[in-house]
Amino acid sequence: ESRRVLGEEHRDTAKFMYTLGRLYYDEGKFAQAEPLLTKALELYRHVLGPKDPSTISAKLTLARLGLLQRKYEATELLLREALNDYQQFPDDWMRYRAQTLLGESLAGQRKYLEAEPLLLSGYQGMIERKRAIPGNYNDSAQHARDLIAKLYTLPGLGETGEGCRVADVGETAGPKSVHQGRECHSRPRCSCFFPAGAGLGPDVAPPWG
Repeated sequence: ESRRVLGEEHRDTAKFMYTLGRLYYDEGKFAQAEPLLTKALELYRHVLGPKDPSTISAKLTLARLGLLQRKYEATELLLREALNDYQQFPDDWMRYRAQTLLGESLAGQRKYLEAEPLLLSGYQGMIERKRAIPGNYNDSAQHARDLIAKLYTLPGLGETGEGCRVADVGETAGPKSVHQGRECHSRPRCSCFFPAGAGLGPDVAPPWG
């Protein structure tokens, strides 16, 4: 109906398609969501331009859908584009969400050394901007934390020191740990950075290993 009244290339048509696609996405109906979100992004690019905030947000939504479908290589390209777009908004918390999603995409391809700094930076950036994150995205930092925990439980990526224990997850400085009674400076290679399996959920921790 929106396309018939407003025309195919109208921002409200793009918004309608995005909203409907997002509804299917939230309901877990990925097959119905993907063509709508893809078309909405195409229209946003054409009508608003590739670097408009609505266009960039649509890229992240489509990329997140791809990650849930384990389409890691395809989402990497989209997320690199989105992260580059966010250079014009250096303090936007969504920039750090994009870093986290790109890290997830790389980890899904077993590019762990490339994924690690993106996941760490994304997590810390969102923690530092916690007050700016709207309520419907307030699990984004936890998602990043869960991904880091998953990364450091993979074989060969952690070096558990004798006497290591998790001290706390700082609200401003990011995660910390204690190594033999002192703050661990072996991080991020030390698996005491996060406890094994901390907070992992079935829709958050894909089987990378």
